[in-house]
Amino acid sequence: MILARALPIVSDGRKDLARDYGAAELERTASRVHQWEERRQALSREHQHLSRDWQVLEHAQKATSELGPSRAALERDAARVYTNPQHAVRAMLADPHAADRLAAGQAQAYGQQRGHALPLLGGDRQRRAAEQALPHLRWRLEDHRHVERTAARAVEAAGRVGAGMDQLRAQIGRAAASLQHVRAATGPAEKALERTVERLGAAAVNTATSLLPKGLQLPIRVAVQALDRALDLVRDLGLDR
Repeated sequence: MILARALPIVSDGRKDLARDYGAAELERTASRVHQWEERRQALSREHQHLSRDWQVLEHAQKATSELGPSRAALERDAARVYTNPQHAVRAMLADPHAADRLAAGQAQAYGQQRGHALPLLGGDRQRRAAEQALPHLRWRLEDHRHVERTAARAVEAAGRVGAGMDQLRAQIGRAAASLQHVRAATGPAEKALERTVERLGAAAVNTATSLLPKGLQLPIRVAVQALDRALDLVRDLGLDR
């Protein structure tokens, strides 16, 4: 434990008064540290909450940005099967069972297919190529549906945030600046508490700490531990000789 520093030899009344002053000073310095620590924790929670909201908005932005390229890829694959790929894609997307119908060979339900069906031969070269492209079109349709569902969920989650990215960016900046200020102020308050603990000595600190609210006891114990580590380092280096 930290080295106790004996108070001057005075009368019992003056000793009691000195202890009272010491306890009051310890409470004041511990209270400052405790207040800064509570403020730091509150700001940290706020910053974390805002950061999570920012991630939600970023995810929504990314998810919706993928809709256009995914739709374009679906239309390109549809163009290998249909003469009017835009019309075919709209029809497929309007049908929740389109992928199953494509798998069942019902591609004609969504528009005019490329090429011509020929008796006995099954179809000309364009029609055969269109039929060969159907499995990939079906996969692309399912993939686009997945992109749409992901974007819908992301947009719904973003709507619950209740703020745009510009507003959220400003809030995160203010919280980060406040957090930096609190962290800068906490250090001097902790050092002041360590100096108070060192000046009062172990016995006085232990007595006074037991009478304080639990919220103020923790920073004092931390200060005591910090001084203990400092003294251990002094002894390890042989500087106390």
